[in-house]
Amino acid sequence: MQKNCGLPFQTLLDWQEKRLTAEESAAVEQHVADGCAACRENLGWLADVLPALSEAVTPAPAPSAAALAYAKGLARLLRPVATETPTSPIATVRRHLARLVQGTGRQTLALAGARGGTVPARRHVFESDFHTITVWDEPEEAGETRYIIGQIYPRGGGEAAALPFRAVTLLPTGGEAERDAQREGSEFHFEGVTPGVYLLRCLLEADEIVVPQVEVGRE
Repeated sequence: MQKNCGLPFQTLLDWQEKRLTAEESAAVEQHVADGCAACRENLGWLADVLPALSEAVTPAPAPSAAALAYAKGLARLLRPVATETPTSPIATVRRHLARLVQGTGRQTLALAGARGGTVPARRHVFESDFHTITVWDEPEEAGETRYIIGQIYPRGGGEAAALPFRAVTLLPTGGEAERDAQREGSEFHFEGVTPGVYLLRCLLEADEIVVPQVEVGRE
């Protein structure tokens, strides 16, 4: 689990993509050098994820098949999005990257109105600078596929209600066809999901949250 840190994740993203001024970059580097383990971990995660985006635009001379498939899938998921708002006919959606902040150990799942009863499940918690996404991953009866249930909350909102969403999409990192979630109240659901690594895209009214790596059905 990551430790709390006052430095916004977006600042780390801007540093990684060289959008900061020299003074701002120096401040980030000094912050990490002073021993912030959370920021060092986040920068390592960004270093792994962002090259996949650049490969989709400018492939390396001989990228592996797996790397190229992941890059193409991530590029598809991060395509530009526009939406209508009450104040403006067309407005660009603000995009946020979310990363895992709580592990995936087996826990007991009991969600009212979701699956009913209790079953062995895995819980994932992801965060952007402004959102928290909880994802429950449970086995289906056949045992070979998984059932996914998730909700989106304002980060640090305590007992705040889950946020409404326009659409939630799951995309295998192999670049296969994406899937749209079923909606049950404030929850998003996917059934018949094969174990593997997926990209999750959550489209809210004026925000898009992308989780590049969601591990489904892996111990």
